[in-house]
Amino acid sequence: MKWAIAIEKAINGYICRWYDEDFEGNKIIRSQVFEIHEGENGELEAIENVLCCVKDHFGVYFNKHDKYYLDISVKKNKEFGT
Repeated sequence: MKWAIAIEKAINGYICRWYDEDFEGNKIIRSQVFEIHEGENGELEAIENVLCCVKDHFGVYFNKHDKYYLDISVKKNKEFGT
């Protein structure tokens, strides 16, 4: 089971790194890059993807039979209209 994940802020996004094992049981470092895309919500969408990666990394998945679930999403502030 995975017990740690490192998140690094880069100039154009975020990098998540964690230890894993290959098919032979050797420890390897895996990483995933979450780029901040151009646009109004670029940084929010990037960090949303990072948080979903962390959630999945630790095995927190949506299950339609569970009474509660964790929702990570970007929402528009009602104060600024539609």
